[in-house]
Amino acid sequence: MDILTTIHSHDRWIIFLLGAAAFVFCLAAFLGKKALSKTAFFVLRLYVLTMTLQFVIGLVLLIGRWDDAGVMLRHRLEHAFCMLLALTVLHMRGKWSKGSPFATARNMMLVVLTSIILVVLGITVVSMPKGVNIFGM
Repeated sequence: MDILTTIHSHDRWIIFLLGAAAFVFCLAAFLGKKALSKTAFFVLRLYVLTMTLQFVIGLVLLIGRWDDAGVMLRHRLEHAFCMLLALTVLHMRGKWSKGSPFATARNMMLVVLTSIILVVLGITVVSMPKGVNIFGM
């Protein structure tokens, strides 16, 4: 379980990097009033895939450490729920990608931004009780 905890802890930086890249690609297409490029769609798919893998790893950790959670169980469940919301928003991107290229770029930008906000909230505000260092590994 320790290796999964390490992967889950360090993978968040990859998720932030991919989320930022996806947001920049969508923002550039939105401001340029152009269609999303193949690279933008690739980065979006990679971001969704990484988020999905991160959620599955977190779910395995949650189930595996259910008994020894103690006081932290509430925080872990809130963290998991917030991440589930972020993942749900990301997986609904296909529904919002219909329409003009301008609307697609705008919608994808909002989807990515919403998921990033939910991830940040899930890591910092929801999951960490008072006195826990969020940047500790």
